[in-house]
Amino acid sequence: EGGGTETKQATPPLSVPLGAKPRGEPGTRGGRGGREVPIKAKQKAVIIGRGGATIRQLQADSGASISVESDVVHLRGSKQAIDKANMLLQELLASGGRRTKLAVSKEE
Repeated sequence: EGGGTETKQATPPLSVPLGAKPRGEPGTRGGRGGREVPIKAKQKAVIIGRGGATIRQLQADSGASISVESDVVHLRGSKQAIDKANMLLQELLASGGRRTKLAVSKEE
Protein backbone atom coordinates (compact mmCIF):
# COMPACT_ATOMS: atom_id res chain seq x y z
CA GLU A 1 0.00 0.00 0.00
CA GLY A 2 1.01 3.56 -0.37
CA GLY A 3 3.61 4.83 -2.78
CA GLY A 4 6.56 4.00 -0.57
CA THR A 5 9.98 3.72 -2.02
CA GLU A 6 11.93 0.53 -1.70
CA THR A 7 15.64 0.48 -1.17
CA LYS A 8 17.63 -2.40 -2.58
CA GLN A 9 20.88 -3.50 -1.08
CA ALA A 10 23.79 -3.92 -3.44
CA THR A 11 24.91 -7.51 -3.95
CA PRO A 12 28.65 -8.01 -3.51
CA PRO A 13 30.37 -9.09 -6.74
CA LEU A 14 32.08 -12.10 -5.11
CA SER A 15 30.88 -14.40 -2.40
CA VAL A 16 34.20 -14.77 -0.62
CA PRO A 17 35.16 -13.46 2.81
CA LEU A 18 36.59 -9.97 2.86
CA GLY A 19 40.31 -10.09 2.17
CA ALA A 20 40.28 -13.69 0.88
CA LYS A 21 41.27 -14.58 -2.66
CA PRO A 22 38.71 -16.38 -4.83
CA ARG A 23 39.51 -20.02 -5.60
CA GLY A 24 41.28 -20.61 -8.84
CA GLU A 25 43.67 -17.69 -8.60
CA PRO A 26 47.28 -18.78 -8.96
CA GLY A 27 49.10 -19.07 -5.69
CA THR A 28 46.07 -19.56 -3.48
CA ARG A 29 46.44 -23.25 -2.67
CA GLY A 30 49.83 -24.25 -1.37
CA GLY A 31 51.89 -22.91 -4.23
CA ARG A 32 49.56 -24.20 -6.91
CA GLY A 33 49.31 -22.09 -10.01
CA GLY A 34 48.42 -22.33 -13.65
CA ARG A 35 49.70 -21.97 -17.19
CA GLU A 36 47.96 -21.46 -20.50
CA VAL A 37 49.36 -23.13 -23.60
CA PRO A 38 48.07 -21.88 -26.97
CA ILE A 39 47.08 -24.59 -29.46
CA LYS A 40 45.57 -24.82 -32.92
CA ALA A 41 41.86 -25.66 -32.89
CA LYS A 42 42.49 -28.94 -34.77
CA GLN A 43 44.85 -30.11 -31.98
CA LYS A 44 42.03 -30.16 -29.42
CA ALA A 45 40.85 -33.62 -30.50
CA VAL A 46 44.40 -35.00 -30.35
CA ILE A 47 44.83 -33.76 -26.77
CA ILE A 48 41.48 -35.05 -25.55
CA GLY A 49 41.68 -38.39 -27.35
CA ARG A 50 38.97 -40.98 -27.90
CA GLY A 51 36.52 -40.77 -25.03
CA GLY A 52 38.91 -38.48 -23.13
CA ALA A 53 41.53 -41.22 -22.76
CA THR A 54 44.51 -39.09 -23.75
CA ILE A 55 43.76 -36.13 -21.49
CA ARG A 56 43.08 -38.48 -18.55
CA GLN A 57 46.44 -40.18 -19.16
CA LEU A 58 48.23 -36.81 -19.38
CA GLN A 59 46.68 -35.81 -16.04
CA ALA A 60 47.60 -39.12 -14.40
CA ASP A 61 51.19 -39.02 -15.69
CA SER A 62 51.79 -35.38 -14.73
CA GLY A 63 49.66 -34.84 -11.64
CA ALA A 64 48.31 -31.62 -13.18
CA SER A 65 44.71 -30.72 -13.90
CA ILE A 66 44.25 -30.13 -17.62
CA SER A 67 41.35 -28.50 -19.43
CA VAL A 68 41.06 -27.71 -23.12
CA GLU A 69 39.26 -24.90 -24.92
CA SER A 70 39.20 -24.31 -28.67
CA ASP A 71 42.56 -22.54 -28.79
CA VAL A 72 44.18 -22.93 -25.35
CA VAL A 73 45.06 -25.67 -22.87
CA HIS A 74 44.87 -24.76 -19.18
CA LEU A 75 47.36 -26.52 -16.90
CA ARG A 76 46.83 -26.25 -13.14
CA GLY A 77 48.75 -27.71 -10.22
CA SER A 78 52.17 -27.54 -8.63
CA LYS A 79 55.03 -26.09 -10.66
CA GLN A 80 56.48 -29.58 -11.08
CA ALA A 81 53.14 -31.01 -12.27
CA ILE A 82 52.60 -28.13 -14.70
CA ASP A 83 56.11 -28.48 -16.12
CA LYS A 84 55.64 -32.23 -16.60
CA ALA A 85 52.20 -31.75 -18.20
CA ASN A 86 53.62 -29.13 -20.55
CA MET A 87 56.48 -31.43 -21.55
CA LEU A 88 54.08 -34.34 -22.21
CA LEU A 89 51.72 -32.05 -24.13
CA GLN A 90 54.54 -30.75 -26.34
CA GLU A 91 55.74 -34.32 -27.01
CA LEU A 92 52.20 -35.38 -27.94
CA LEU A 93 51.71 -32.47 -30.31
CA ALA A 94 55.18 -32.89 -31.86
CA SER A 95 54.43 -36.54 -32.58
CA GLY A 96 51.22 -35.61 -34.37
CA GLY A 97 49.12 -37.46 -31.83
CA ARG A 98 51.04 -40.73 -31.79
CA ARG A 99 51.19 -41.63 -28.12
CA THR A 100 54.30 -43.71 -27.70
CA LYS A 101 54.72 -43.18 -23.95
CA LEU A 102 51.12 -42.37 -23.07
CA ALA A 103 49.37 -45.57 -24.10
CA VAL A 104 50.15 -49.09 -25.22
CA SER A 105 50.29 -49.35 -28.99
CA LYS A 106 48.04 -51.94 -30.66
CA GLU A 107 50.25 -52.24 -33.76
CA GLU A 108 51.29 -55.69 -34.90
